Amino acid sequence: MAEMRNFTWAVEDIFKETFLTYMNSWRKNMTESANKLQAKVDAENFDYVILYLMVMIGMFSFIIVAILSLEHMRSCQRNH
Repeated sequence: MAEMRNFTWAVEDIFKETFLTYMNSWRKNMTESANKLQAKVDAENFDYVILYLMVMIGMFSFIIVAILSLEHMRSCQRNH
């Protein structure tokens, strides 16, 4: 069980580092007022909010694709 927990932490760290690197890369060419606003935002910790939103969007997408796939298979079975 400890190995699974370590694996989960490792995966979380990899995803967090990847997404933070991606999200921070677009901020390189910002104005002074945008930099001040970003400094205020950086004081808050939104790292897990971004991760949470990505997980929720991914789960929602998976459910929609699964429902559409099931409906497609049902319609194919009715036609044959």
